[in-house]
Amino acid sequence: MTRIIPQAGEHYTHYKNSEKEYEIVCLAKDKETLQDLIVYRALYPISDLGEEFAKDPVFVRTIEDFMAILPDGKSRFKKVGIEDRR
Repeated sequence: MTRIIPQAGEHYTHYKNSEKEYEIVCLAKDKETLQDLIVYRALYPISDLGEEFAKDPVFVRTIEDFMAILPDGKSRFKKVGIEDRR
C-alpha cells in the first residue's frame, strides 16, 4: 500500500470541524528521532492559544499522526480539493 504524503500548499480539514481549513507549510524531520513531520498552518485565528500565536497558528505533527485513521474509521485530516471550496 502506498503511503500518501501531504505536500506543501495542500489544504486539509480536521475531522472535528470540516469548516476550518489547514494548509501544509512543509515537511520536516525531527532532529533527535528523525521522524517525518508535517508543519501546517490554521487558516483561521485561534484566540485561546495566546495573542502572539493566534494570528498565525502553526502546528507540527508526525505524518503518521496527521494521516491517522481514527477508531471510528474517519481520517483525522481530510484533503480538500479545489472543487470542495466552491
